[in-house]
Amino acid sequence: TIGTRKAATSLALTSSSAPQDANNVVSHRQTSVPRSVTLAAWLLSISTFIVINLKMRPFPQPFLNALSRSQWSLLHALCSMLFGGTIIVTTLVENLVVASKKASVIKFWFLTVPRLDAKVVLPALSGSIFSGIGQATIDYGGLAQAPKYVIGAVHALLTFGLWWGLTDLTTQRQAEKEVQNMSGKEEVVEIPYVLKRRRWSNIVSCLMVAGLYALMVLKPGFAGSMVNE
Repeated sequence: TIGTRKAATSLALTSSSAPQDANNVVSHRQTSVPRSVTLAAWLLSISTFIVINLKMRPFPQPFLNALSRSQWSLLHALCSMLFGGTIIVTTLVENLVVASKKASVIKFWFLTVPRLDAKVVLPALSGSIFSGIGQATIDYGGLAQAPKYVIGAVHALLTFGLWWGLTDLTTQRQAEKEVQNMSGKEEVVEIPYVLKRRRWSNIVSCLMVAGLYALMVLKPGFAGSMVNE
């Protein structure tokens, strides 16, 4: 009878944990779908905004003329600092997290970072693009009349958003699945491949950020003046 009771207890625990595992999988799928939809909506809306300003006219004109040049410059500096700083700092910290090989640390990081990205990186990247076009409207009368380095910087920001969405966000979902399967042990013997692969995509992201800052500061090929100078 004792063996029967143990078997019944084990069966009950197993059956009760199964719905929890299923709920975790369902919850993960439910959270991953809106993230993809959000990224697609962001790319579509920001691309439309850029194309209208580049090929047609400053739009929306009242919004782009609402701030002065110094105000747009301040907003652009803050958004660029937040965007670039977050990318570089999270890359450095993530390398330290993976190198620690501690399951608790890795779980906390990879189950928290996606929320940080959604709340910081995308808004800061959007702010950099909006404020950059705002500056171009005040300085040159519109993005279409701006120097090539300004147009190139806007395209570089959009390209980074596409790269980041295709590499970083997709591997984040894979990383979440891997770390959820980790046991409660303090030390992890084998680091999942996706965590190692993220290191290289993150390094490329940091190089793209550095190239973007170089483009904005060095202004290659620019020897003209601004409209409002």
